[in-house]
Amino acid sequence: MIYIRKEEKADFTAVKFVNDQAFKQPQEGTVIEILRDANCDILSLVAEKEKKIVGHIFFSPVSIEGHP
Repeated sequence: MIYIRKEEKADFTAVKFVNDQAFKQPQEGTVIEILRDANCDILSLVAEKEKKIVGHIFFSPVSIEGHP
């Protein structure tokens, strides 16, 4: 069974690993860390299976210059 729950500080290392693996590059996990450190997250959830982080989703506001 997979459980979805709110990300906790203890999850940060596992979340970085999951994102880096999912996107096959270290930039994705780093972007999440930068956004988290800037308090830009609205919602950050992890998927947990057998007490291991197997997925992550992160929502944050975004704006595109020149577009309302």
